[in-house]
Amino acid sequence: MKSKKCKQYNLVKATGFFGEQIPMASVILECNGKTKKLADVGDGPIDAAFKVIDRITKVRGKLLNFSITAIAPSSRAEGEANLLVEFNGRHKSFSAKAKDKDVILASIRAYLVAVNAFLASK
Repeated sequence: MKSKKCKQYNLVKATGFFGEQIPMASVILECNGKTKKLADVGDGPIDAAFKVIDRITKVRGKLLNFSITAIAPSSRAEGEANLLVEFNGRHKSFSAKAKDKDVILASIRAYLVAVNAFLASK
C-alpha cells in the first residue's frame, strides 16, 4: 500500500542555536499523523531551519525576499515575518507571512506556509 503524499505539514517544534556556536536548527514536522525530526547548520538559525524544512518536505526553496517587522513595541510585542520563495527552480513564487513573539519561529511558520502552498499547487 502506497503512503499518502503529504500536502500539509504542521510545525510541532523548532529549536535553534546561534552566537558563539555554529548556527543550527532542529525542526519537527508532522504530516498524515507521522512526525519527522531533522537538524542542520546554516548561516544562522533561520537559514538552518529552512534547510531542515527543505530536507523533510523534499522541496528546495530559494528565498527571493525576506523581512521581519516589529508589530507593537510593548511587553506583548510580536514580530511578523514576510517572505517570497521560489521552489524547485520553478518560476512561480509563493508569498507568506506569520506572526510570533519569537521572530525565528515567525520566520519558520511563514516559510512553512509557503512550502504548504507550493505542495498544494502541485
